[in-house]
Amino acid sequence: MQTPHSVDVSAGIPGAPWFRPGAAEDDSRKLGMSPAFPPVYFTVKGSRAFTLVELIVVLVVLSVTVMFILPQFSHIAPTGSVQKSARQLSAFFAEASTVAQEQSRSLRVHYTPSTRTFTLEPTAGADWEADRDPGEVTLPQLTLNQTVTVRDVQLYTGGTLSTGTFSIQIDRHGYLQPAVIHLQEDSGSELTLQLEPFLGAARVLQGYVSMSEELFH
Repeated sequence: MQTPHSVDVSAGIPGAPWFRPGAAEDDSRKLGMSPAFPPVYFTVKGSRAFTLVELIVVLVVLSVTVMFILPQFSHIAPTGSVQKSARQLSAFFAEASTVAQEQSRSLRVHYTPSTRTFTLEPTAGADWEADRDPGEVTLPQLTLNQTVTVRDVQLYTGGTLSTGTFSIQIDRHGYLQPAVIHLQEDSGSELTLQLEPFLGAARVLQGYVSMSEELFH
């Protein structure tokens, strides 16, 4: 006998072919499970995986997009050559400052554009050879990568020098003359080397950064 609100499920549920009376108990016995905890079945309708053709199309579109976007940023993102040269030049100035302190002598870093070479040498007029055996101290030098050059140098008190040779002064305490050196690669990538006067070191900055008082305060 059925009440007005009861449903007879002895023959199954209309529209639900997955439900069969006693199916849960039968499956539980097959799996060695207790009928008190019947397995739960879920059915997801309308879902499908990507086909191989669709994945290939997506990869091709991404590849073409990257090919067109990367050249737009090639002049912004520095490449390995200019980054390596900047690190080497930074280490060179740190070594030059150390030599000046150890020898208690004023030195200068001289740049020759024709050979792209930085050379540490005694300050003009300094009596270096009178007190030192030439073989006692080896003054370092650095040659930039053949694809990297100095675009210009901005001195804190001497303006901007874009052609010819220039020199950076280092006093006997190892203090560097305030300046920024702009390195440029043939591809157009640029980095800025900011000389830290009292630290006797150089800091590498991304892109072309002009001289300003804020850099040294």
